[in-house]
Amino acid sequence: MRNRLLIDVLWIVVLFGAWTAVVYFVPKPALLLESLGVEAPPTPTGDPGVLNSDSTEPAEGVDYVDYYAQFEQQALLILAIALLATLGWYIVGQWGPKPHSTRSSTWTLIWLVTIVFVVGGAMAVFFSEAQPAVNADYVAIIFAAIGVLAFYSATVLFSPVNVKYIVPGSKIFRRW
Repeated sequence: MRNRLLIDVLWIVVLFGAWTAVVYFVPKPALLLESLGVEAPPTPTGDPGVLNSDSTEPAEGVDYVDYYAQFEQQALLILAIALLATLGWYIVGQWGPKPHSTRSSTWTLIWLVTIVFVVGGAMAVFFSEAQPAVNADYVAIIFAAIGVLAFYSATVLFSPVNVKYIVPGSKIFRRW
């Protein structure tokens, strides 16, 4: 069983590495194109360096390089919070109360409290930094979604044996 612990923790780290790659590459296609030597497509106003709050008005003074750098930094911090929550869930599930002495509703409550911790951490990161000038409400929702999806995907696939079917959907996704 000790080998399973090491394998699960390594897979959790690999999964969060994949989420880090998603955060790094997905939100900035223009920068990725530029790094490949392809000119970035212009925004609806024709300026490739300025983000727009809507399609007709440019957001003055908002450089998309700075915008994406701030987004990436905050999203990676949220992934770190989700990783800590996932490792905390794994530790509690592995060495916490034994499954025969604890009801599954208690484990579900612990898992839900951990999700609230991830969402709270995402909102704390979002509101502790300077908020983006463009679409701040959407960015907050994206941050919460990044944290919850990373936490959910790690716990649904790699929860310890004691609590492996507590996470909703794990009976469908987890066959090992």
